[in-house]
Amino acid sequence: MNCDEHPILFRRAGYEYDRIKEKHGEKRALRVIKAMYKNYRYLMYINTGIEEDRVRHDCSTVADRLGLQLEETSGDIHLILNMLNGIIDDRFLIILPEGYITEEMFRK
Repeated sequence: MNCDEHPILFRRAGYEYDRIKEKHGEKRALRVIKAMYKNYRYLMYINTGIEEDRVRHDCSTVADRLGLQLEETSGDIHLILNMLNGIIDDRFLIILPEGYITEEMFRK
């Protein structure tokens, strides 16, 4: 497995992969990436209807290489678009710096 064959996996590991590869080589960098995902049981693919067909295949390949089950669900991008456009409603939790997250915040 190398970064050209599986760009999604290596984008996710991003900086850490590049840093380790430069210092210790690709073999060790790959070992670290697998260690990063060792406690994961599945990889979730969210089909929003706007992805290119190859994206699901890439996710499946990454899941196979890491020994993870590929789960799939449908979703949409409206929440992300709203956030990027500054449209904040009751679906967002705003946590100020040094603020606390409590379970009650999720019970609306």
